[in-house]
Amino acid sequence: MKRIFEIKLDARIWYNGESVDASANDGRHFIFGDKAILEIKEDCFILTALSEGLFRLQISIQSPFEGKADVMVPSVWYEGNIKGEGLFPSERTAAYWHFEETRMAIPAMIVLSYPAGSLAASLSAATEEQTLADVSWSPNGISFRIPAKEEPYSYRGKKSLVYTEDEVWSSFHLDKNAIFSRRLNILACDKGKYETYVDFIKKFYLQDTKRPAYTWTEYQETKLTRLLNMVRRAQNGGAYLIMGEGNGEVDDVYHFTSGSFLVKSLEAAVRFAQTPEDAFKRKNRHLQKAICRIRTLFNIENSYLGKALAKLIADFFLSGEEAPGCFQDCISLDTGEIGGYLGIGEHPEFKHLINARCNGEAMCAYLHLYDILKEPKYLELCKRVASFYLQHQLKSGSYGRWFSKDGKSIDSNGTNGAHIGLFLVNLEKYIPFDSRLEESIDKAAAYYASLADAEQFYADTLDADSADKEAGIAILSFLLSYMENRNTRKYAKEAKKAAYFISTWIWQDESFLPQSSKLKKEGFSTRGLSAVSVAHHHLDFYGMLIARDFLRLYDLTKDEFFHSQAVILLSGSLQLIKNDEHPLDRDASFYGYQPEQINHTKWDYFSFEKNMSGTYGIDIAWVNVLGYGAYLDIMNNFKEVLDEVQRDFT
Repeated sequence: MKRIFEIKLDARIWYNGESVDASANDGRHFIFGDKAILEIKEDCFILTALSEGLFRLQISIQSPFEGKADVMVPSVWYEGNIKGEGLFPSERTAAYWHFEETRMAIPAMIVLSYPAGSLAASLSAATEEQTLADVSWSPNGISFRIPAKEEPYSYRGKKSLVYTEDEVWSSFHLDKNAIFSRRLNILACDKGKYETYVDFIKKFYLQDTKRPAYTWTEYQETKLTRLLNMVRRAQNGGAYLIMGEGNGEVDDVYHFTSGSFLVKSLEAAVRFAQTPEDAFKRKNRHLQKAICRIRTLFNIENSYLGKALAKLIADFFLSGEEAPGCFQDCISLDTGEIGGYLGIGEHPEFKHLINARCNGEAMCAYLHLYDILKEPKYLELCKRVASFYLQHQLKSGSYGRWFSKDGKSIDSNGTNGAHIGLFLVNLEKYIPFDSRLEESIDKAAAYYASLADAEQFYADTLDADSADKEAGIAILSFLLSYMENRNTRKYAKEAKKAAYFISTWIWQDESFLPQSSKLKKEGFSTRGLSAVSVAHHHLDFYGMLIARDFLRLYDLTKDEFFHSQAVILLSGSLQLIKNDEHPLDRDASFYGYQPEQINHTKWDYFSFEKNMSGTYGIDIAWVNVLGYGAYLDIMNNFKEVLDEVQRDFT
């Protein structure tokens, strides 16, 4: 039998800066003297001004549960944000915070989870900047304040946490008899926080998908064109992708290439080789110009361009193996020096280290390249790298995170090693009946499934140890491949938990954007985009990859939730792509550019105030590689879903 929880509410207003007590209050109907009346109805609140003036409003929801709450603010706050170092909000800095509604995947959304159940609430998105809300929590429950005032700090950039308690709390103006109203969503149930969150989406936020202004044909052509234009010729005649260009004063950070993240040159090689020959014959003039450049640059005349270019890239990154099985693939374009992830410049501590995520991504690509190009040296490299991780697998089953070149574990936190698990699962078909490999993978699958079961999703984003969506993706991808290869549903429950966590990073609604902002002028929709981590408060286009794995999970579980989420992710990713109609502040050479960082809220990676609240920027290779690659996979396996997204195209 479904339990019914009684929800009690309270409210306060400030009129012209002075607090006004309610002269009458029955928990749903508040009279504030001759200043205002507040009615809280089933699905909204209505504030009616009885006098003209400046107002502030606070609505509080008393929790029906007892005990200490586990607080989850989607894409902002997970278990106190105590994992890792950084300036992001954390209970190490303060026990209670107020967060502006634009920061989270559902406006002003919060879930308080207790031993007996969970309380969740949100508001509809603000329509004016002066009435943005904030959300907070206390031992008694949840509170919303309008206008918003982030306290005690406001997170503005990777290195910028601004103290705000001394700042003045603003007000919004109402004429006499004017009405101010917002939708108010509340759900209390006897489930955990992630199950409650998904139920909340199903109850309040499943809706028709807004159709974007691009077709899938345009998507393929623009992504392929941009990828080809990011290819460069090395001095030895090999090929690689640049990390990005045209990024102004921050371009110094991007003077690297790599086979894996952030550039993903090796996956780009796979995708070039997988591109059907007829795609290179499309009439798109930008695409044909890019193809002509590649053929001239590498003297590729009559052979199939995709495979020829793929081999040039694959051979170039073989130099990353300094000793047998010790592979690094980040290369400085200034010095030629090889190191770990951004390890030569921005993060010099990684210079001499080997990273599990980077190795896993690179080796998965080399396995695909071996399948396509039939070069034995690619498979032999994969076997040597596999031997390194089999030899140095931790007792827990983890494949670690950072290693020294002699195999010493330097940092084993987080989910980086799940990428090695995925690589080894893919390697199994080339090394059949290897009991050592099979036992190692089984042990790893149990370990990473246990992380999902314990809701430990952190330290996959390479420059942030905090909670991040990519940790969920790493576990989900590994467990899905494990179950597919073993023909089992053994870890379906843990895979769903990882996917539920990922869903908390997906924007389910339109976030407020200033009318004058670049994003608003582009008609940009936050819905279907996803945030990166609690240390990276911007949106990105990782949704293409999430959609692919959600569709795989839908195939396994038949849970319609994952199908519906995949649809909004795919639709959301068909936005903000440079073509002839949408210049996006770039010239014709950037055709297909899709910005990596969508700054929808008061945050910018480099803490530039001018880049906050409605801007976009940063050209970076992974957006195109991951997006185009996921598109090819979905086209080959779930074409009907692409058709569904496009069916009502306008």
